[in-house]
Amino acid sequence: MKKFAFVVFLLLLAGVIAGCAADSDAKTIKIGISGTDTRIWDFVKKKAEKEGLKLEIVKYSDYVQPNQALAGGDIDANAFQTISYFNAFKKERNLELSPIGTTIIAPMGIYSEKYDSPDDIPNGAEIAVPSEATNMGRALLLLESAGLLQLKEGFDGNGTLDAIKENPKKLKITT
Repeated sequence: MKKFAFVVFLLLLAGVIAGCAADSDAKTIKIGISGTDTRIWDFVKKKAEKEGLKLEIVKYSDYVQPNQALAGGDIDANAFQTISYFNAFKKERNLELSPIGTTIIAPMGIYSEKYDSPDDIPNGAEIAVPSEATNMGRALLLLESAGLLQLKEGFDGNGTLDAIKENPKKLKITT
């Protein structure tokens, strides 16, 4: 399934770049990513080469720079963010960027050295969640799916602790 998602993304990206290219020799696509782990993109790069495309992977150390580089024309595309983060980012900075496809989202889980199951988590336990809004939202949805809390109706995925409607175990949620 992951390979299929990469191929779909690659084909969408190739189509957009090909449609925007000024000449037929423009075959290098600069893609911005956040982080230093390029194993996935190395795989995509090999697949792209078989299609006659050259990918240049540009690494960034945060979530702000790739969108700014894209808006500034320094890169052709980026792939690192959830759609809710992307939409909030471009609205906040009044950018005219558009999503053209999806890739993977790193899985999120509930981890503990003390408890074997979410059911084992006692009343008043402390649970850390990411401080960035979309990943906090993902964490809150995960905690809700584990039956640890309930979120307000209409929660849009952008998290704040105010999104919690019920916290029956009186968990201390920290960032």
